[in-house]
Amino acid sequence: MKLDYRIFLLGLLIFASCKKYDNPPPVFEERKADSKIRRKMLLISIDGVGGDVLKQMAPPTMK
Repeated sequence: MKLDYRIFLLGLLIFASCKKYDNPPPVFEERKADSKIRRKMLLISIDGVGGDVLKQMAPPTMK
């Protein structure tokens, strides 16, 4: 009997400890067009090749 009350109180404490927040309204923003074109580069490096060796090789796409 005493265990039932403890389980009930523990469940009540766990349920009451949940913080409830208000659900804010969604905010929709207009997307601004980028004036600059940003090019991305994927560099696949071989293990053991340092940056100095890579600069000496001077791949044509990195100039």
